[in-house]
Amino acid sequence: MLSSYSADLTVNHYETINVTEYTGDGKLRGTLSGYITTNTNYNNEGWYAYYNNSPVYGVSITNGGEIVLLGGEGNAGNYTVSIISDATTNYKAVSKDITVHYYVTAQIPTNTYCKQSLTYNGSNQTLTNTPGDGYTFSGNTGNNAGEYTVTATLKSGYIWSDNTTGNKTFTCSIGKATPILTLSNSSLDVSENGSVQFTEKANVKGTFSNSVNNNKISVSPSNHNNVTSNTEKTVTVSGISTGSGVVTIVFVPSDSNYYGKSATIRVNVAAASINYISATIPTNTYCKQSLTYNGSNQTLTNTPGDGYTFSGNTGNNAGEYTVTATLKSGYIWSDNTTGNKTFTCSIGKATPTLTLSKYNISVSSGTFSDSILITSYTGDGQLQASVEGYSISSSGNGSGGWYAFYNNSPIFGVSITYSGGSITNAGEIELIGGEGKAGNYTVSIFSNATTNYKAVSKDITVYFSP
Repeated sequence: MLSSYSADLTVNHYETINVTEYTGDGKLRGTLSGYITTNTNYNNEGWYAYYNNSPVYGVSITNGGEIVLLGGEGNAGNYTVSIISDATTNYKAVSKDITVHYYVTAQIPTNTYCKQSLTYNGSNQTLTNTPGDGYTFSGNTGNNAGEYTVTATLKSGYIWSDNTTGNKTFTCSIGKATPILTLSNSSLDVSENGSVQFTEKANVKGTFSNSVNNNKISVSPSNHNNVTSNTEKTVTVSGISTGSGVVTIVFVPSDSNYYGKSATIRVNVAAASINYISATIPTNTYCKQSLTYNGSNQTLTNTPGDGYTFSGNTGNNAGEYTVTATLKSGYIWSDNTTGNKTFTCSIGKATPTLTLSKYNISVSSGTFSDSILITSYTGDGQLQASVEGYSISSSGNGSGGWYAFYNNSPIFGVSITYSGGSITNAGEIELIGGEGKAGNYTVSIFSNATTNYKAVSKDITVYFSP
């Protein structure tokens, strides 16, 4: 009797069956149905070896009553090992069969069987390479991006290398695809207060977000929502101030099988281009001609030409004035400059009037002449007197002027008085006779030039009698 009549074997795996009862006196031996014994040993125990490619490599029978079966390298399946005692003098032959279930070892698969770098392509994809011997894969196809659990199931006649038979699992994955983001420009040039455009599109449906990194540029619109695949959308970039900025475009696909994608466009902002109008540079031809001092503020220029204004073009006193021409916005000088231009205008000195009541008079030695009235005088200079051929020996200022000449002059002195103490109200002139020879002499009443008036002179013919 045997403790079991079946055994499960794999390569190099032992299985022991006890001989629970044996009443014969013959030597027990083992045979493998269909295979020839290649080696035997009949000492204290029996060892029966078979060909190397047999599923049962050998059977050992010990005197202690154990049968040990060693797995070989054959094909999976069921085999019969017969335990036999041949007939002896006193006992008939006896045989008991052991059914051996021989399993081939299968290596446990892991994620090394996963195909590498799979990405979503819209189609069903096989996640694994060809499985190893002894098992099949299931759950190893997928469409969407993500992780998938692959199941390995043993084929009949196989056992896992850990001597188990249950299904094994491992994880494979399909990665997200990267959308194709297409921009019409990689950089843009725009002027202040100007605008330019670019287009954006993607090969899948999604939303565009557009933003800027500073206040030198602006972008509109900031979003294009739910844009269908391969549809171009226009974005406007406006220049605000000179410099540069960056537009960032972020695309978020509607389909979760795709990653988001971003890109940038660098924008250079140039100073605004102005179409200037040329203005003719003004010269002193714009000055009013023949202006003379009149005691009032006067405008020195005629109306300016197109594109500029005048300043510093009024004056009161006689003299030269620098007039400044300043461009109006949007104009440039004909020499392509923009700075102020200057030229000189002037107010001439006025010619004062000097009118006397008489221009001929007689005077005797040591006597005053008749008064000569100053009927008008419009200058502002001090009226003075001179005698032709003689030098002033002394002068002084009282209410008017006193001019004394050398003692041997025919005209000893001239007195000029002012009415009310004002030069412009000069009243009269008196002459006093000197010690010269009788005859006609010229006395000049004059005013030197001043800031605002020219010099003026009137002659009086004086007959001197000693």
